[in-house]
Amino acid sequence: MIGVRILAIAFLLSLNSTAIAQTIDIYSRPFQAERTRTFDVLHYRVHLIFDEDAKSFSGSNTITMTPLSDSFKELSLDAETFVVDSVHNAAGEVLSFIQKPHSIQVRLSRTYAYTDTLQFTVYYHASNVDIDSEAYGMSASYDLGIDFKDETDENPRLINTLSFPEGARHWMPSYDHPNDRASHETLLTVRPEYKALSNGRLVSVTEEESGLMTWHWHQELPHPTYLYVAVAGPYVVLEDSLRSIPVNYWVYPKDVDNAMRSFERTPEILEFMEDLYGVPYPWIKFDQITIPGIGGGAESTTATVLGHVTIHDEHAEQDYPSDWLVAHEAAHHWFGNLVTYRDWSQTWISESFATWSEYAWACHAHGSDECSVNLQSKKDAYFREANDRYRRPVVFEHWQYPNQNFDRHTYQKGAVILEMLRGILGPVNFKRSIQRFLNDHAFKPVHAYDFITAIKDATGQNMEW
Repeated sequence: MIGVRILAIAFLLSLNSTAIAQTIDIYSRPFQAERTRTFDVLHYRVHLIFDEDAKSFSGSNTITMTPLSDSFKELSLDAETFVVDSVHNAAGEVLSFIQKPHSIQVRLSRTYAYTDTLQFTVYYHASNVDIDSEAYGMSASYDLGIDFKDETDENPRLINTLSFPEGARHWMPSYDHPNDRASHETLLTVRPEYKALSNGRLVSVTEEESGLMTWHWHQELPHPTYLYVAVAGPYVVLEDSLRSIPVNYWVYPKDVDNAMRSFERTPEILEFMEDLYGVPYPWIKFDQITIPGIGGGAESTTATVLGHVTIHDEHAEQDYPSDWLVAHEAAHHWFGNLVTYRDWSQTWISESFATWSEYAWACHAHGSDECSVNLQSKKDAYFREANDRYRRPVVFEHWQYPNQNFDRHTYQKGAVILEMLRGILGPVNFKRSIQRFLNDHAFKPVHAYDFITAIKDATGQNMEW
């Protein structure tokens, strides 16, 4: 038992352990620290106007922020793929800027103090958008940033963003790192036959003089840019609910007959997560929308993106049920969205908890046999990576691309260790620890030590040894 306890805590803390039997030298990757901020973004207001035929868009982003120091005169934003046309302050004055390959540096019209709030708008455009995801450490099939998809036998023509992990910078100038959270509005001007989805509540749908339609969404509660999303296409929206919370499924027209089979347990899953964590669902809605090109999902706040292969016919659903993926992405709305990480070394806070939560759902929904098989499969997946590729602490500060931290150490090993910790603390104390962690750090970036502190505060047990 003592050995198990030490192993569990060693997982949670960032220990400098030596890799064992590894074939990939992950320790040669550069050390990464939490990014230093010079400002705090309060709000983004993004407006994108799309030209699908040219695979192009024009945009504006009005950014409201406060300095984190006095004598604030210049700032840098993450910006790629698009060309910045101009920058204007709130009074309409033109601001000077320098655009670099990965950023834009803006010089303000005057010096601002720590207590000030400032606002400016960046105008930009992009033509013939084609982002090489492999250049950012992603698979070629992952459409990082923004993508214009042509019609195929599998999917209609559509537009989608994938902001995870650092893709927002390809469609909006922003502070694109997880240790800053902001509210935002997203306005999407699209074809009249399209529906457009983003985070938060739908404010309005307005017809423009051009005949295009502008969908205006407002995410009022702050979250980091990796959770921002925009999707537009000829979707059909199937309506459901959890109490008074809208739960909607955005699907291709051809998938309407099968969609409810894959998504019908969503309200039950959300209710299960509420009970599992002891914290009510914290957001205004829970939409799920399907796109091509991804096999799993992305936990965009209030608007989860799922691969279109999530929807099955009645025969496939029996062998490949979708509820585990729905459960995983739903869990992120607490772990990864409500509490977020300070930097990419802390990805276990999102993925370990979501993977453990999908296991907990399997035990609840499918019985003890499936529960055992699910847990064993997670152990096996981790050991294959540990034996064949590398071993590392779950909290790990060496990477070239953020995506390198999203491996079987983060997902499966983390989930198994959380279940071990549940065994050490007992189900009641484990739930109390989770509840304390979520309540104390809601809408904040966190570190592993914050969870250790929550355990101590909730149960009196010191896990720092």
